[in-house]
Amino acid sequence: MSIEAMQWAWSLNLKPSPKILLLRLADQTNSDGSCWPGKGSLSEATGLGKSSVKRVLRGLEELGLLAVGHRWSPEVGRHQSNVYQLNIGGTPAANASAEALKLLVSAPEGGGVTSP
Repeated sequence: MSIEAMQWAWSLNLKPSPKILLLRLADQTNSDGSCWPGKGSLSEATGLGKSSVKRVLRGLEELGLLAVGHRWSPEVGRHQSNVYQLNIGGTPAANASAEALKLLVSAPEGGGVTSP
């Protein structure tokens, strides 16, 4: 767990579903700010349905709060869980789609994602 990631996630002005999902990801991050939980475990831990988890993850990515990397396992010939890289210290992008901006309690006034 990254204390910095948790504090950052708590500080963001997000609605409950994206907040709890981002907090769960922050709780699982390593020192580099990345983690790779499966969508099923995220659903179970947060109480959100799998489709809600997918929708919220897309929105958080579009807001610039995380990046999603797809992992492939050549040994077993299939995809593994995604890797999520949190943009710790970043703020929501004002130029995100209307759908992504619905995840926020209120839309940001400035544009773009900032980093510390």
